[in-house]
Amino acid sequence: MSAIDAFEKSKRYAEHMASNRIPYPETLVLELTTRRSPGCHCPMSLSANADETPRDINRELLEYIQSSIIPFVQAIRLQGRGDPLLAKEALLSTLTAAKEFAVPVILETHALDIQDDDLADALLDGTITHFHITLNAPDDEMHRRICGRSQEPAIQFLHRLHTASLKSGRTPPHVSLNMVATCDNIEHLPDMILFAQNHHADELVVTCMSMENDPDKRSAFRYHRDLTEEIMYRSLIEAEMSGFTLKTDPPQVMDAMGSVESIEQFLAGQVAPEPDNDQWTRDCSCLWTHAIIDVDGHLIPCCGSFPPVGNLSTQAFQDVWLSDHVRAIRHNLITGCGSSECSQCRHLMWRKNRSPRTEIQPDDDVYNLFAGWFQPELDERVYRWTKERSVAFLQRQNHHQFLVLQMKKAVLPESANSGKIIINHQDIHPFHLQSTKWETMEIPLPASDEDPLVCVEIIPSVTVRPAEINADQSDHRSVGIKVGRIWLEGWEKKVVFNKQLVLLGYDVSPESWDVGGDVVLRTFWRTLGQMESDVKIHLDLTRDDADKKPEKTGDFGKLRQDQLQLDFLLEYKGLSSSNWPAGAFIAHESILPVPDTMHVGHYRIGLGLYPEGSPKKRLKIVRSDRDHHDNLALLGTVLIAQQKR
Repeated sequence: MSAIDAFEKSKRYAEHMASNRIPYPETLVLELTTRRSPGCHCPMSLSANADETPRDINRELLEYIQSSIIPFVQAIRLQGRGDPLLAKEALLSTLTAAKEFAVPVILETHALDIQDDDLADALLDGTITHFHITLNAPDDEMHRRICGRSQEPAIQFLHRLHTASLKSGRTPPHVSLNMVATCDNIEHLPDMILFAQNHHADELVVTCMSMENDPDKRSAFRYHRDLTEEIMYRSLIEAEMSGFTLKTDPPQVMDAMGSVESIEQFLAGQVAPEPDNDQWTRDCSCLWTHAIIDVDGHLIPCCGSFPPVGNLSTQAFQDVWLSDHVRAIRHNLITGCGSSECSQCRHLMWRKNRSPRTEIQPDDDVYNLFAGWFQPELDERVYRWTKERSVAFLQRQNHHQFLVLQMKKAVLPESANSGKIIINHQDIHPFHLQSTKWETMEIPLPASDEDPLVCVEIIPSVTVRPAEINADQSDHRSVGIKVGRIWLEGWEKKVVFNKQLVLLGYDVSPESWDVGGDVVLRTFWRTLGQMESDVKIHLDLTRDDADKKPEKTGDFGKLRQDQLQLDFLLEYKGLSSSNWPAGAFIAHESILPVPDTMHVGHYRIGLGLYPEGSPKKRLKIVRSDRDHHDNLALLGTVLIAQQKR
């Protein structure tokens, strides 16, 4: 068991993740109405009570949500038992609040009820970044037969959405078409893929019907299994060949189709895709990342079938979200003592346990950033200071630890470019950003083998809270800084080349080299900035006793070599170094031949870099924890021995 696996099973980890350090969820899932389109009998993927009295969310409740919750979340997802388009007033009001605080919106709809131009214009102004549109057939006749409604309004909206994106020059929203798989439409899946491509959709998601809403046994996955499996596999292959994205919901249902006897048990979360394989585990982050508020104000802590834990009509959000009851639910899930709702939840994701790495990364024993609910990979999005702490768990193995942050000033007139970073609530490190380009900061951490918890607080000199926003401000987004990445390093000996590339370490296999054999050299790097050109590695091996008189080989009286120089291009995943982003961890592997004319003995290994095409212009070593000369870093020594016969 790795150190991070052991830590995640520890009492301290459970207590921390169940604590009150999660002030707001990442995504707010909001139900605006329970109304459904008249005459529509779409095969819903979620259960819904058809006898329920249709109603919209209360205006007073919605105003509270817009002022007290929306400014502090990272995304809003509009979905629920009804179609959000049918609650026009509530929808327009929510989109206005989301736009004011620069919160992206995800909309789930049938797109069959675009009531007027005002509503259509609001949907197309860029606030909605993801559209999930349910269409269950590739032509209008079949759609009427399955759903009871024409698909023409949805097709017109898709066309208008594509046209508006082209005219505005904005990045088009992500469009996902959802198809609930039934016995009526599963055979037409290839046509549905073509339909999605022709209407500029980014992906097609094939969804299982709910178990509660299928009295006629129409579900393709559960009651027409052989046919569905054949068509799904064929369609997945065709989609792959055409470069189109075809997904299933839940994602592992195709694994289950080939290995699970009862798909119903799999959908209920009772069996893994491979029941005889202990490599699957159940994982869930909903209790930390999502909060669902239904039309009546009930707060539901996850996307599953959990009962409400409070009601925002009479309670404040944080009084419910941080209550002892909700914290106990999180603690029980982490420790494996989940409630009956968790044990039956089909939203709990099945995933493989950590498999052997296909990409070499720093070892778990010396490195890990556990991001938990905090997502530092925000890239070009404005970082709003609603989640001020990033918590990193580090299993210390040596006395050279660094906290590394990548930050830049936001491109806003009043953006802060300075502030302070507080480590473990006590060590204060001021910072000042020079420009709107990414800058990397390294903060050495004090040596300690006792406390593996590193708490990082990034506090800008200027922030904007909702109460401080006024009509005179042209941009209502927070005027903080942007955080690209936060991580911890545990490398002992680093070498910095030209303030752009850091050699973190290396690994040689086998440790002893044989004359005439091959050697695998792995080098580990981190980029500090964008490289101006591709670089090559220059490797210099020199025998420790090279001043001795060379010996002759038995073949034609040639002299044995006591020096070896190798040059090769530094690449990662087929990309040369000029294409690497700043702040990336890179593992490079090369197979090096050892000539059969090499002299046996101990060799010093020197490593340098130079721009491709200019071998005499080595990159300057500006900082090194290793011995170096002539811009060559001394990695260590290696024994070259005679090959055993």
